[in-house]
Amino acid sequence: MHIDISHDDTTITLRLRGEKPGLLARLVGAPRKGTSFTSLPESEQALIFALGDLRALADRLPGEVDFGDEVVRMSHTVAASLSSSSAQALGLPPDVHLTLATDAAGTLGSPDFRLTYEWRHMGQRQSPRRVGCFLSTSQGLRRVPFWMKQALDLADGFAASAPLEDHWAALAIFRQALEPDEAIPEALPEGSRGARVAMTSFLRGLNVKLADRFSISPGADLSEFDILPFSGQQLERAGIQDDDVSEANSEVSGELRDAFQLKLYTRGACPAYQLAPNTYLVVDRAAMPLLAEMARAQRAPKSEREAFIRNPRAFLTRAVTEDLSSHSDFSQLSPIEQEERIENIVGPFLLETREYSARVRGITAYVRSVRPLEGSGTTWMPEIFSPQVLQALAAMPAEKLNDLHQKM
Repeated sequence: MHIDISHDDTTITLRLRGEKPGLLARLVGAPRKGTSFTSLPESEQALIFALGDLRALADRLPGEVDFGDEVVRMSHTVAASLSSSSAQALGLPPDVHLTLATDAAGTLGSPDFRLTYEWRHMGQRQSPRRVGCFLSTSQGLRRVPFWMKQALDLADGFAASAPLEDHWAALAIFRQALEPDEAIPEALPEGSRGARVAMTSFLRGLNVKLADRFSISPGADLSEFDILPFSGQQLERAGIQDDDVSEANSEVSGELRDAFQLKLYTRGACPAYQLAPNTYLVVDRAAMPLLAEMARAQRAPKSEREAFIRNPRAFLTRAVTEDLSSHSDFSQLSPIEQEERIENIVGPFLLETREYSARVRGITAYVRSVRPLEGSGTTWMPEIFSPQVLQALAAMPAEKLNDLHQKM
């Protein structure tokens, strides 16, 4: 089974080329065998499994894979996300053999700040040309894995004129992209890993955590609370659903948590917090207005703190509404569209941990009203009647009630 590959800046095309028919088959015009991705023979197990992986990626990345009988088209992001075995079965180039060296130059927040990288092979600097996830090297075309492509895209597209918040966010994502899920030993024999990362001392020693979700951790008396940062990406990687988040899943713990609490309480909402030498927590820019409201409520009077703990969503919704009201495009939306936009911001941001549910939701006991409720003798009256009307109806004889019922 042969697959022809072509690509441009955005799309990779796989075209299945079946076995060449014999002389007799050509004379009678018989079609080539195995020219359909949808009806492969059992002998093509590796290709069948690779197409299964590709379909799984298509479900996660809608619109980036197009399946046909003889042609499959995919984005460079999808191709980079495939495992090495699936990529090989689909006929994609082997993984890159070069070493990627990364660094950051300039000062954060200044126009000279940039993310840099260079390719090396056996200590020699290389200058390959990259198109998406494909790298043209002296040894032929190579595939760049997703985590490496993400870092390269960020470095190539970084705008030095962006504000400080964007610099911090870019650095955090860049650092996370260059840290594969599996730990890689420092010393590796030549050729033992398809793509090795030789990080400079700056980035190797830098620990940057990115937080885009937050929760509150109330105290025992429900009058004070701490603010805990979370990473939506890390929760997703761990397979943790929103209703099963624990405080232990926070991005900070121990001394780092204490340092974050102190700096947040004293400085308020900031784009980044230094928690230890070379250790930073970066706040997603979209989350800043909500974190600012959390920090404000944390320093509010006791009664307001207690109200915030009981229902933080109401406070955050109000803060987002005030923030969006200054935008002209928001005022042009209908009330329903405005409500949806606010919910799309507050909903993912606020997490309700298991501990919060146990302390706040789970301890509220039903308290019976002190004033006894006396029935009027009727069972059909709706609850919308005022007490004065109820008293008047209760005092009326049955005949008058029946007449009134008929008239109404």
